[in-house]
Amino acid sequence: MAALPCLLAYIAIAVFVVAVITRFIMWSRLPIHLRWELYPVAHEAGRAHYGGSYLEETDWWKKPRENSMMGELKVMVPEILFLAALKEHNPRMWIRSFPFHFGIYLAIGATFVMILKAVLGAISTGIVTGTFGAFLSGLGIVCGAAGLCLGILGALGLLQRRLTHPDLEPFDVSNVGGSRLQRRSFRLDCGPVMCRR
Repeated sequence: MAALPCLLAYIAIAVFVVAVITRFIMWSRLPIHLRWELYPVAHEAGRAHYGGSYLEETDWWKKPRENSMMGELKVMVPEILFLAALKEHNPRMWIRSFPFHFGIYLAIGATFVMILKAVLGAISTGIVTGTFGAFLSGLGIVCGAAGLCLGILGALGLLQRRLTHPDLEPFDVSNVGGSRLQRRSFRLDCGPVMCRR
């Protein structure tokens, strides 16, 4: 009976070794990976426009790597602020998603404006009581209200798209969480609009 844990340990090690060897053989027989999902690398200086990499050069490990922060920003800023890839690949979703995300950005901006006004007020009350303080208050209100309106508009648009588009998974609130049993019982109780399975 004392030998059973040792035997199980040896069996586990043998299964592990066989699995690693099997996986290695499987991967070695696959074609060379082209890394299409990784390229173009935006920070590669002089190569991003055609999707190149420093790995193209011979003896690349001996040469210093050239990075371009400006190239990276040229790709990242439009993607983060304007959802450029979504606009290119799915314009109908972009029309609904862009107001939602830009509303979130405006709400974050309004929060930073309020924090800035509070910090400046803590440093000196004279700064926030004058024209500059009124400007910060107005900017916070405008950003917050616009963010709220755009966020709600975008959220309703995304919900409408989710409920009416045939390619998207039917929406029900059980996708948010809960066990499989809870989700099944919810699907039995919900109305025909929410559950179309």
